[in-house]
Amino acid sequence: MGVTKGEVLRGMGIALSVAVAVASIAIYVVANIYAPATPPPQQRARRAVWIDTDSASDDLFSVALLASSSSHQKWPKSTEVAGMSTVRGVLSAADGYRMWSSAIEQLGADTPVFAGDMKLVCGEDRPLAGDYHFPSEWGEEMLQLYAKYFPSLSSSPTPSECSGEAAAADMLSTLHSYDQLHIIAVGPLTNVALFLHRVHTSDRERGTDYMSRISLTVMGAAINRTEPDEGAPPSPSQAAEWNWYADPLAANISVAHFTHTSVAHLVPTDLTFLIHCPDVDRYGMIERYDYASNVTPSQSWQEVGKQVYSFLCRPITAELSLSLLYDGVAAIVFLQPDAGSGPRLPLQVGSGDGSFPPAGVTVEVREGGGEESGAGQASPLSPSHPCSPLPTVYGGELDSSCSQYGYAHFLNEWRAEVGTKLMHDLLSSSFPPSP
Repeated sequence: MGVTKGEVLRGMGIALSVAVAVASIAIYVVANIYAPATPPPQQRARRAVWIDTDSASDDLFSVALLASSSSHQKWPKSTEVAGMSTVRGVLSAADGYRMWSSAIEQLGADTPVFAGDMKLVCGEDRPLAGDYHFPSEWGEEMLQLYAKYFPSLSSSPTPSECSGEAAAADMLSTLHSYDQLHIIAVGPLTNVALFLHRVHTSDRERGTDYMSRISLTVMGAAINRTEPDEGAPPSPSQAAEWNWYADPLAANISVAHFTHTSVAHLVPTDLTFLIHCPDVDRYGMIERYDYASNVTPSQSWQEVGKQVYSFLCRPITAELSLSLLYDGVAAIVFLQPDAGSGPRLPLQVGSGDGSFPPAGVTVEVREGGGEESGAGQASPLSPSHPCSPLPTVYGGELDSSCSQYGYAHFLNEWRAEVGTKLMHDLLSSSFPPSP
């Protein structure tokens, strides 16, 4: 029997359909074997970083370094900057807020280091007690410099409110949203003291232990280096450091609480004075600008980092060129924790109440010793301690029995060759030469 033309065409159609189906299955199988897996929905990082700053140039360098660190994988995994707060120091809290608003608007916050909903808070604009302050000319110099980096600064609006309590509340909210909170404090500790006091009080009342989820890197303290060198030095034989001298009571309260945090690393002037820009340059010059005549609006965090590095590393005088990074070392230690080391010491800070030690002076407590050792009647602040060490302006009555000491890692040893080489590699990779 013969086969009609129609039957032949129907057969060819069936065969073609089968072939297409088989090919489609094969393509689907191959595609699913070799195609990359669909990435899971982005999850919030497990650890938050909060930066508390008085907005000096070395603080701007610190933030630029942190913002640039994701480019070479130095930034810790599952960590993001969740917020920043300003505090009165070199700049007022309000001027600092205006500067950071202008910087973020101009340079962007889309770096992987910053959380998508990163907060910027105008914190406290006065010390907890007393009238301590930085020299006013320092702030004037900073504002003149920042106006060149960030032209919109001149029109940046002044925040409606600056409050340490508001900063503390936002830090607490961030702590509750993450597994861990790491604070990088590079200014007076006013906001930090209010925050730690709030967490300690809440833990005591509710039986929780949020304090153990907090860690800190703090630029502050001095034992063998004397500051401040202007105004009224606290004692010719003892040492203060500007960040702590600007609010000695806040430093006293913060240190008393450090004992119950996960870890507190202090980056004192004992360490920062060991690290000079010429030492870093031995491993290769980090690109610099003429800090005086070639300051232009910055286009990236890397660029402003190099500009500020040039400013910090300028020769102070023709004879003195041991320029220092000061608060910038805190960011370096956070990213390169192996660069510095030091013992965990019981420390007490003079609160400015007229007793020993003098305002802002940090002493190592020799337990059982006399007043000259800094011990006095101090004792570690226990989790159940009933006192509320806040002055009356913040709603609590200052109790002299709250002058406590606390334990912190006092990083006073710089691994000279290893640490400086790590520092150079970090800076050169964060701030590569311009194309």
